[in-house]
Amino acid sequence: MADLSGDLGSFGLERVLELLADAGKDGELRVHSALQDGRILLKGGQVAYATTASGSDTVEELDALLERYQSDVQPGDLTTLEEVLEEQLIEVAYLLTQIESGSFEFFGSAGPSPDDVHSVPVAELLDMVNTRAEEWRAIRRVIPTINEQYRVAPQLPSDRGEVTLNPAQWAMLAATGAGASVAAVAAVLNLYEFHTAGAFSDLVGDGLIEPVGRPDYQFEAEEPSVLETEAPDELAMPHLQPAEEAVTFSTNDLSSDEMNEVIRNIGRGIFPS
Repeated sequence: MADLSGDLGSFGLERVLELLADAGKDGELRVHSALQDGRILLKGGQVAYATTASGSDTVEELDALLERYQSDVQPGDLTTLEEVLEEQLIEVAYLLTQIESGSFEFFGSAGPSPDDVHSVPVAELLDMVNTRAEEWRAIRRVIPTINEQYRVAPQLPSDRGEVTLNPAQWAMLAATGAGASVAAVAAVLNLYEFHTAGAFSDLVGDGLIEPVGRPDYQFEAEEPSVLETEAPDELAMPHLQPAEEAVTFSTNDLSSDEMNEVIRNIGRGIFPS
């Protein structure tokens, strides 16, 4: 039987987390709704892990994630385990705090098995969630939905004499090609949808990609329900796109036809040498 349960409509998730934090609780908070379920693991009143994936043993999943990261990490990797876990906490908590109708249950336990697991204070996490909500609102003014198809623009903007892309942007253009959504590109490149959507927003603003089948599209679009955004697959170890050396090409070096051919080749996954 749950130690604490209630209706999210009358007692929001933020308040539930604050209550558990104040009590310094160890255990698992389960969130249920028609559109999204989730599980949040707490240790000493701090959030140690969160997921929207289906499953029943959250501690075991965290152990598996830690083991997977330790086996996959390579010398020189810029993404630390703490960054991976924190990014997942923010995105999952953001999704779950948008739920207006649902229920919650808290089951007290001994907490996460790893003694040194990275955890985040509830107040700090909620601040990061509020920041993430603002960032998503800005992105959705340009990218109204993660499921809309985009393609590489057939021509460079006429006012762009030079375009500079980093390797991550090259890969994103190649994955977009003649048509792909934020959700699809995120899955192909093993990235979080938030970071992919942000990159798409920049590429649209630069005139390098455009929506498919949306003539005279406007950036000030209606904001869709946040629950269409899928939570990250924690076992896929998404990347946070570390800064990489940029690649620059200039329209001064190529004719208009040659430059357009470069852009078409990017869509086919063919990059200039």
